Amino acid sequence: MQWFYVTAVLLHELLAQNGSVYVHLDWHVVHYAKNVLGEVFGEDLFQNQIIWPRTNPQKTRKGYGRIHDVLLFYAKSEDFASNSQLRPLSDKHLARHYQREDEHGRRFDVAELTAPGTAKGPSGMPCRGFDVAALGRHWRMSPEKLDKLDEDGRIHWPRNGFPRLIGQVTPLSERPGQP
Repeated sequence: MQWFYVTAVLLHELLAQNGSVYVHLDWHVVHYAKNVLGEVFGEDLFQNQIIWPRTNPQKTRKGYGRIHDVLLFYAKSEDFASNSQLRPLSDKHLARHYQREDEHGRRFDVAELTAPGTAKGPSGMPCRGFDVAALGRHWRMSPEKLDKLDEDGRIHWPRNGFPRLIGQVTPLSERPGQP
């Protein structure tokens, strides 16, 4: 591991004061590397251990398969730069979550207004003719809150299925990707 220690020291020296480093390793050496990086960067500048799932994990006849690698994330200082990395939303995700369009043609996702299980009292009562208790569910909020959301046009009332809350989830136009 001497070669790794020398490499880590060189990385630390070359790194900008607000820089950070990700070290990608497998199960063979990650525990050794974490000790070395902790010594070079300082234990307090360890930011995170990131699990990276393998696309084709190895199968074994005995024991557990190797299904992930590890990224160790260290910063040179507390004031490190952070640039979000986004990947595009998959077609599957778009088809599942952004099926609806508002009157302006913007696609949006919706959130649940009901929860499993029946409840006594106002959250178990019908609203706008929709009887949640008959379906074994209850409202997540009071009838007054439901009325206010409906007045504000924030409830999507489909012909079939459960009503959903609009605006709880970011419209697709404001969601550039998934972190």
